[in-house]
Amino acid sequence: MKRSIRTLLAALMLWSATILPAMAEPSAQAEVIAVYDRSSGMVEISGRTGAAEGARVAVQVRGPQNRLDYMDQGLTGPGGTFRFRYMPAEHEPGTYRVVIGGEAAAETASASFSLAAGSAAAEELRAALSPEQPDGSGGWYVTPVTVTLQAAGVDAGAPLEYRVNQGQWQSYGAPFTLGTDGEHRIEFRHTGGEAENARLYSASVKLDTTAPVTTAQIAPSADPAAEGRSPSQTIRLQAEDNLSVTRSVYRIDGGPWNDYSHPVTAAVYGSGRFEYRSFDEAGNTEEVRSLVQGAGQPAAQAPAADTPVLRLRVVTDPAILRPADGRMIPVTASVYGEHESGLHSFSLESITADVPLPEGDIEGASIGAFDQSFLLRAVPGRRYLITYTSLDAAGRQVRGSVDLAVPSMPDAARGTGSAPAAPMAERVEGGRIR
Repeated sequence: MKRSIRTLLAALMLWSATILPAMAEPSAQAEVIAVYDRSSGMVEISGRTGAAEGARVAVQVRGPQNRLDYMDQGLTGPGGTFRFRYMPAEHEPGTYRVVIGGEAAAETASASFSLAAGSAAAEELRAALSPEQPDGSGGWYVTPVTVTLQAAGVDAGAPLEYRVNQGQWQSYGAPFTLGTDGEHRIEFRHTGGEAENARLYSASVKLDTTAPVTTAQIAPSADPAAEGRSPSQTIRLQAEDNLSVTRSVYRIDGGPWNDYSHPVTAAVYGSGRFEYRSFDEAGNTEEVRSLVQGAGQPAAQAPAADTPVLRLRVVTDPAILRPADGRMIPVTASVYGEHESGLHSFSLESITADVPLPEGDIEGASIGAFDQSFLLRAVPGRRYLITYTSLDAAGRQVRGSVDLAVPSMPDAARGTGSAPAAPMAERVEGGRIR
């Protein structure tokens, strides 16, 4: 069956391309009429082939530039009648040629219809959205969207219907609102009494009104009462979103925001403030959440006097951040560990300053990783504190820091013979050295 249909369609295409231009009149055994209905934008092709009921019939329509615009096949009805309906693909103005072929090569007929310029405007539907443009990021809306169906070239009061996400078709009477988060496909049409043949229009809306929610899980990474250990906590962030979380960030003691990629180890000594939040793809930003390091944990106790010394030494190049002219200066940190059991798992814990830091004053620093190269802004008089942590073979944690100072004035403003500012003292922490 399929082979015979393909043969029929192929013969019809060959016939229309070669024989039809030379024919002045259609075959007497078949007849066809093609009518374009401007109100619906549909073309109705009907007639008879002269064959008996149930015979195969094929139709082909070519546009003004002889491009194929429509092709289909079916079976004849009583008396060899047939009927096809379709909507022109491009509504190109000009004359369209219709060819009908039956099972026998002689059973052919042709007809034509014309489209005037502007015929495509017979029915134009569109979905007007409010807000008109996505108010989030990446094409997402972050507020509910109101959808208004607008029709042009259709009589006032003509029935319209729509559906959302392949749901049930509903009659359209007034604007409706999309308030459920997700990616939505809206389909709509002018029924005109024959919905199954109506031209289908569509629009897409991506809606995400919900910000992520981040939880922080805290666990002591060392027993504060255990001899030789430096009290600390491991903080893990878990972000959840109804669609997709883009990233989470954190900061310590009001310092710069850092991207979160793995658990952060922070000291219990003192009352440092740990803040965090997350963002999603649509641009929703979570409110800043915070916790105080050491909250709910036993008070840290100083190590006993005979505790073995754990030592982590940090040195920077340059030792003084200059020139003090506000530019970003490359810094390389060298970290040295000294202990009989050896040190490993080095990581950059934090970079802070003696004043709140605006975003962009620290670049390329991967907090939580063993990152030794980054950029710092050389603002006159500023002092940075760069801290690294490590573990020894027994699982004890050691921390080392270094102060990196910026001269109080640009080099060009110094008087001749002025001595450069002295580098800040190296800080070593861990065990009983701090």
